[in-house]
Amino acid sequence: SVRGCWERSRSVRELEREKVEPTENGLPIAILPGFLSMKWWYDPEVEYFERRGHRVTIMTSPLVINFLPIEKKEDQYMREIYGLAEKEGEKVQLHCDSQGVLAAAALAVDYRRDFESCVAGVTNTGGVKPRHVNIAVGVAYLWSQFFNLSDDFKLVRKLEQLEEIEAEGKV
Repeated sequence: SVRGCWERSRSVRELEREKVEPTENGLPIAILPGFLSMKWWYDPEVEYFERRGHRVTIMTSPLVINFLPIEKKEDQYMREIYGLAEKEGEKVQLHCDSQGVLAAAALAVDYRRDFESCVAGVTNTGGVKPRHVNIAVGVAYLWSQFFNLSDDFKLVRKLEQLEEIEAEGKV
């Protein structure tokens, strides 16, 4: 998304001009990637956070390009986030890009207890709440749903639950 590209370029500019003193105990961060992104796409964010003392993990897809629907990787994401929180001994900050925001919303609803116990917060870069689909990405996303025999659009049905969780200040 445009916002995601802007956030990435801002991170790169800050890295190039700043001398950063890392904090000793930055939170562990899990990056939930955007649709059609690749692991290297997040190198600027990883460097940005690591230079500030954070430990960063990118939630990767088994494919080179993040093409899988959320429902096909939701269990994997929650297991990895939970495992990361246990390993680090503290809650994990989710840094979400585009589809990653939708994935975080699905995790907050479907794994509410685990999510609340191991997620410190959610940062949204280049994503929206699952209330509409960007038309530029929508066509490719629809094809990925058809190809993977999936239906991520059922996330819309979870909005009431997500709004309840948001009202409680959990997300």
